[in-house]
Amino acid sequence: MKRVHGKEYVGEKQARGPSKQSLAAVVIVIIMIISSLGLLVAFAKDDDRGDDGDVDGGAGDGGEPDPDRVSFATSDGFTIVGTLKLPENDPVGAVVLVHGMWETRAAWNGLVPLLLDRGYATLAIDVRMFGESTNQNGGTFRLSRDLSAEEYGALMEKLADMDRDITASVNTLKEKLGPGVSVTVIGASIGANAALNCADGNPDVASIVLLSPGEGYAVEVEDPSLGSYGDRPLFVAAAQGDVNALGFSSELSDRAMGPVMFREVPGSLHGTNLLTDPDLIAQLLDFLPN
Repeated sequence: MKRVHGKEYVGEKQARGPSKQSLAAVVIVIIMIISSLGLLVAFAKDDDRGDDGDVDGGAGDGGEPDPDRVSFATSDGFTIVGTLKLPENDPVGAVVLVHGMWETRAAWNGLVPLLLDRGYATLAIDVRMFGESTNQNGGTFRLSRDLSAEEYGALMEKLADMDRDITASVNTLKEKLGPGVSVTVIGASIGANAALNCADGNPDVASIVLLSPGEGYAVEVEDPSLGSYGDRPLFVAAAQGDVNALGFSSELSDRAMGPVMFREVPGSLHGTNLLTDPDLIAQLLDFLPN
């Protein structure tokens, strides 16, 4: 039996009755499904068009300027663009949201309102070479399915350093909200692996939520032993039919030295698509420190 922020869990599931979070999560699931369908259509169009894979229709597409849009530099010169939203009152903490491959920060549109309702500031970012985050030291770099093998390989080397994007995001939140703010990083797929790489040995990250981390991804976990992560809280989830992610998630939960929540989700969805499960959303929200 392991304790997560004062709550005890047995195995992978916790017995619970209906909660406000569960009911609210059902509503958010509907939003997530609609958003996911929109993204799938956009991805299908991307394959047909041969464009750059940008499915984020932000102010850069000629719309009204987004007052929540922020940008900041990484240690290797990428300009990261994100959306920073603040709750009505002083935040109880802050969350960095890191999407997976071929996604943008729009993948988190369904979860953000729930986090804000719980009092968290949220910073959803476009990771390097996706969405609006394509500038590095004055040059433009965008991952696309239409690149040559040589071009694709060169950009994948840059992607391997995307933990720098998260470090810059955490630093930005600390600068804007104060050094004492507690920051949790939620990452999906390659974003989950990068979140763990960022948190390893970085005391500014209070806890992490990993959705579908795995082996053999474009971004590999540098220290799967969790030795540098220490006893900080860890939430990890994967679908039962996602064999790679499920096995790796189970291994990470077994190696955790502090409070851990491991959740097996029915089906075979991956990354941000796991958030169509209302029970997972409720447990994720309960895991966050408050």
